[in-house]
Amino acid sequence: MNSNSGDRKARSLLVFGVEEVFWTQSSSGFHNLPLLRVLNLYKVKFEEGKLPSSIGELIYLRVLSLYMAQVFHLPSSLRNLKLLLSLNLAVVVTPVSRKLIIG
Repeated sequence: MNSNSGDRKARSLLVFGVEEVFWTQSSSGFHNLPLLRVLNLYKVKFEEGKLPSSIGELIYLRVLSLYMAQVFHLPSSLRNLKLLLSLNLAVVVTPVSRKLIIG
């Protein structure tokens, strides 16, 4: 994602089937999208299977879908999403990681 000034006003972000690792912990995370309401990360791969903790900064987020995403660890910052109405955790489970870790 670019850090254009227009990105800061985005309300929805839909990402579909990214082949390589989509997000690295060293990236700016979700800092550039403070007004986001809908985030769909369909089939997205995250570095080490960790959803960035900066997701907790999306305080206006209402819908978060991790459908088929390769996520094995959810950050405790998810508790900051007080307006979240829908959370889809139908993630990919591999033989190596049999459980989803929260916290």
